[in-house]
Amino acid sequence: MSLMKKYLNVMVILQIPFYAVGFKLFFFRSKLNYTEHLITNCYAFGIGTLIGIIIGGILFLIPHSLIVNVISGYGTLLLIYTYFYQRVTNKNVILTFFLTAFSMIIGLLLFVIVFMTITFSIVFFLKKLGLF
Repeated sequence: MSLMKKYLNVMVILQIPFYAVGFKLFFFRSKLNYTEHLITNCYAFGIGTLIGIIIGGILFLIPHSLIVNVISGYGTLLLIYTYFYQRVTNKNVILTFFLTAFSMIIGLLLFVIVFMTITFSIVFFLKKLGLF
């Protein structure tokens, strides 16, 4: 956990390629390739992070608002991603919102699965070698 707290920024940025996989799965009719999804995700994530910092700064003034801050951060990202993908795909806004939500959930689950698999593999091999 201390390692995750120390490298939280890196962990969040590493989620972008997994989000792109989720968007590739749910927006397959858009004819965008993985690289285009990756670029769109980078732009949306950057704008979402900027707006999230502004909202987080305002919410920081409210005591004990960590949960509200996290929910508003993901909510902001969801809205920004919806806006970007609605503009790119020209789909209905409501349909794009739900596809975006599912894409982000799948991307996050993929990230967690891969991260946990790598973590458990490293710990397993370190224990086998007697280093842990």
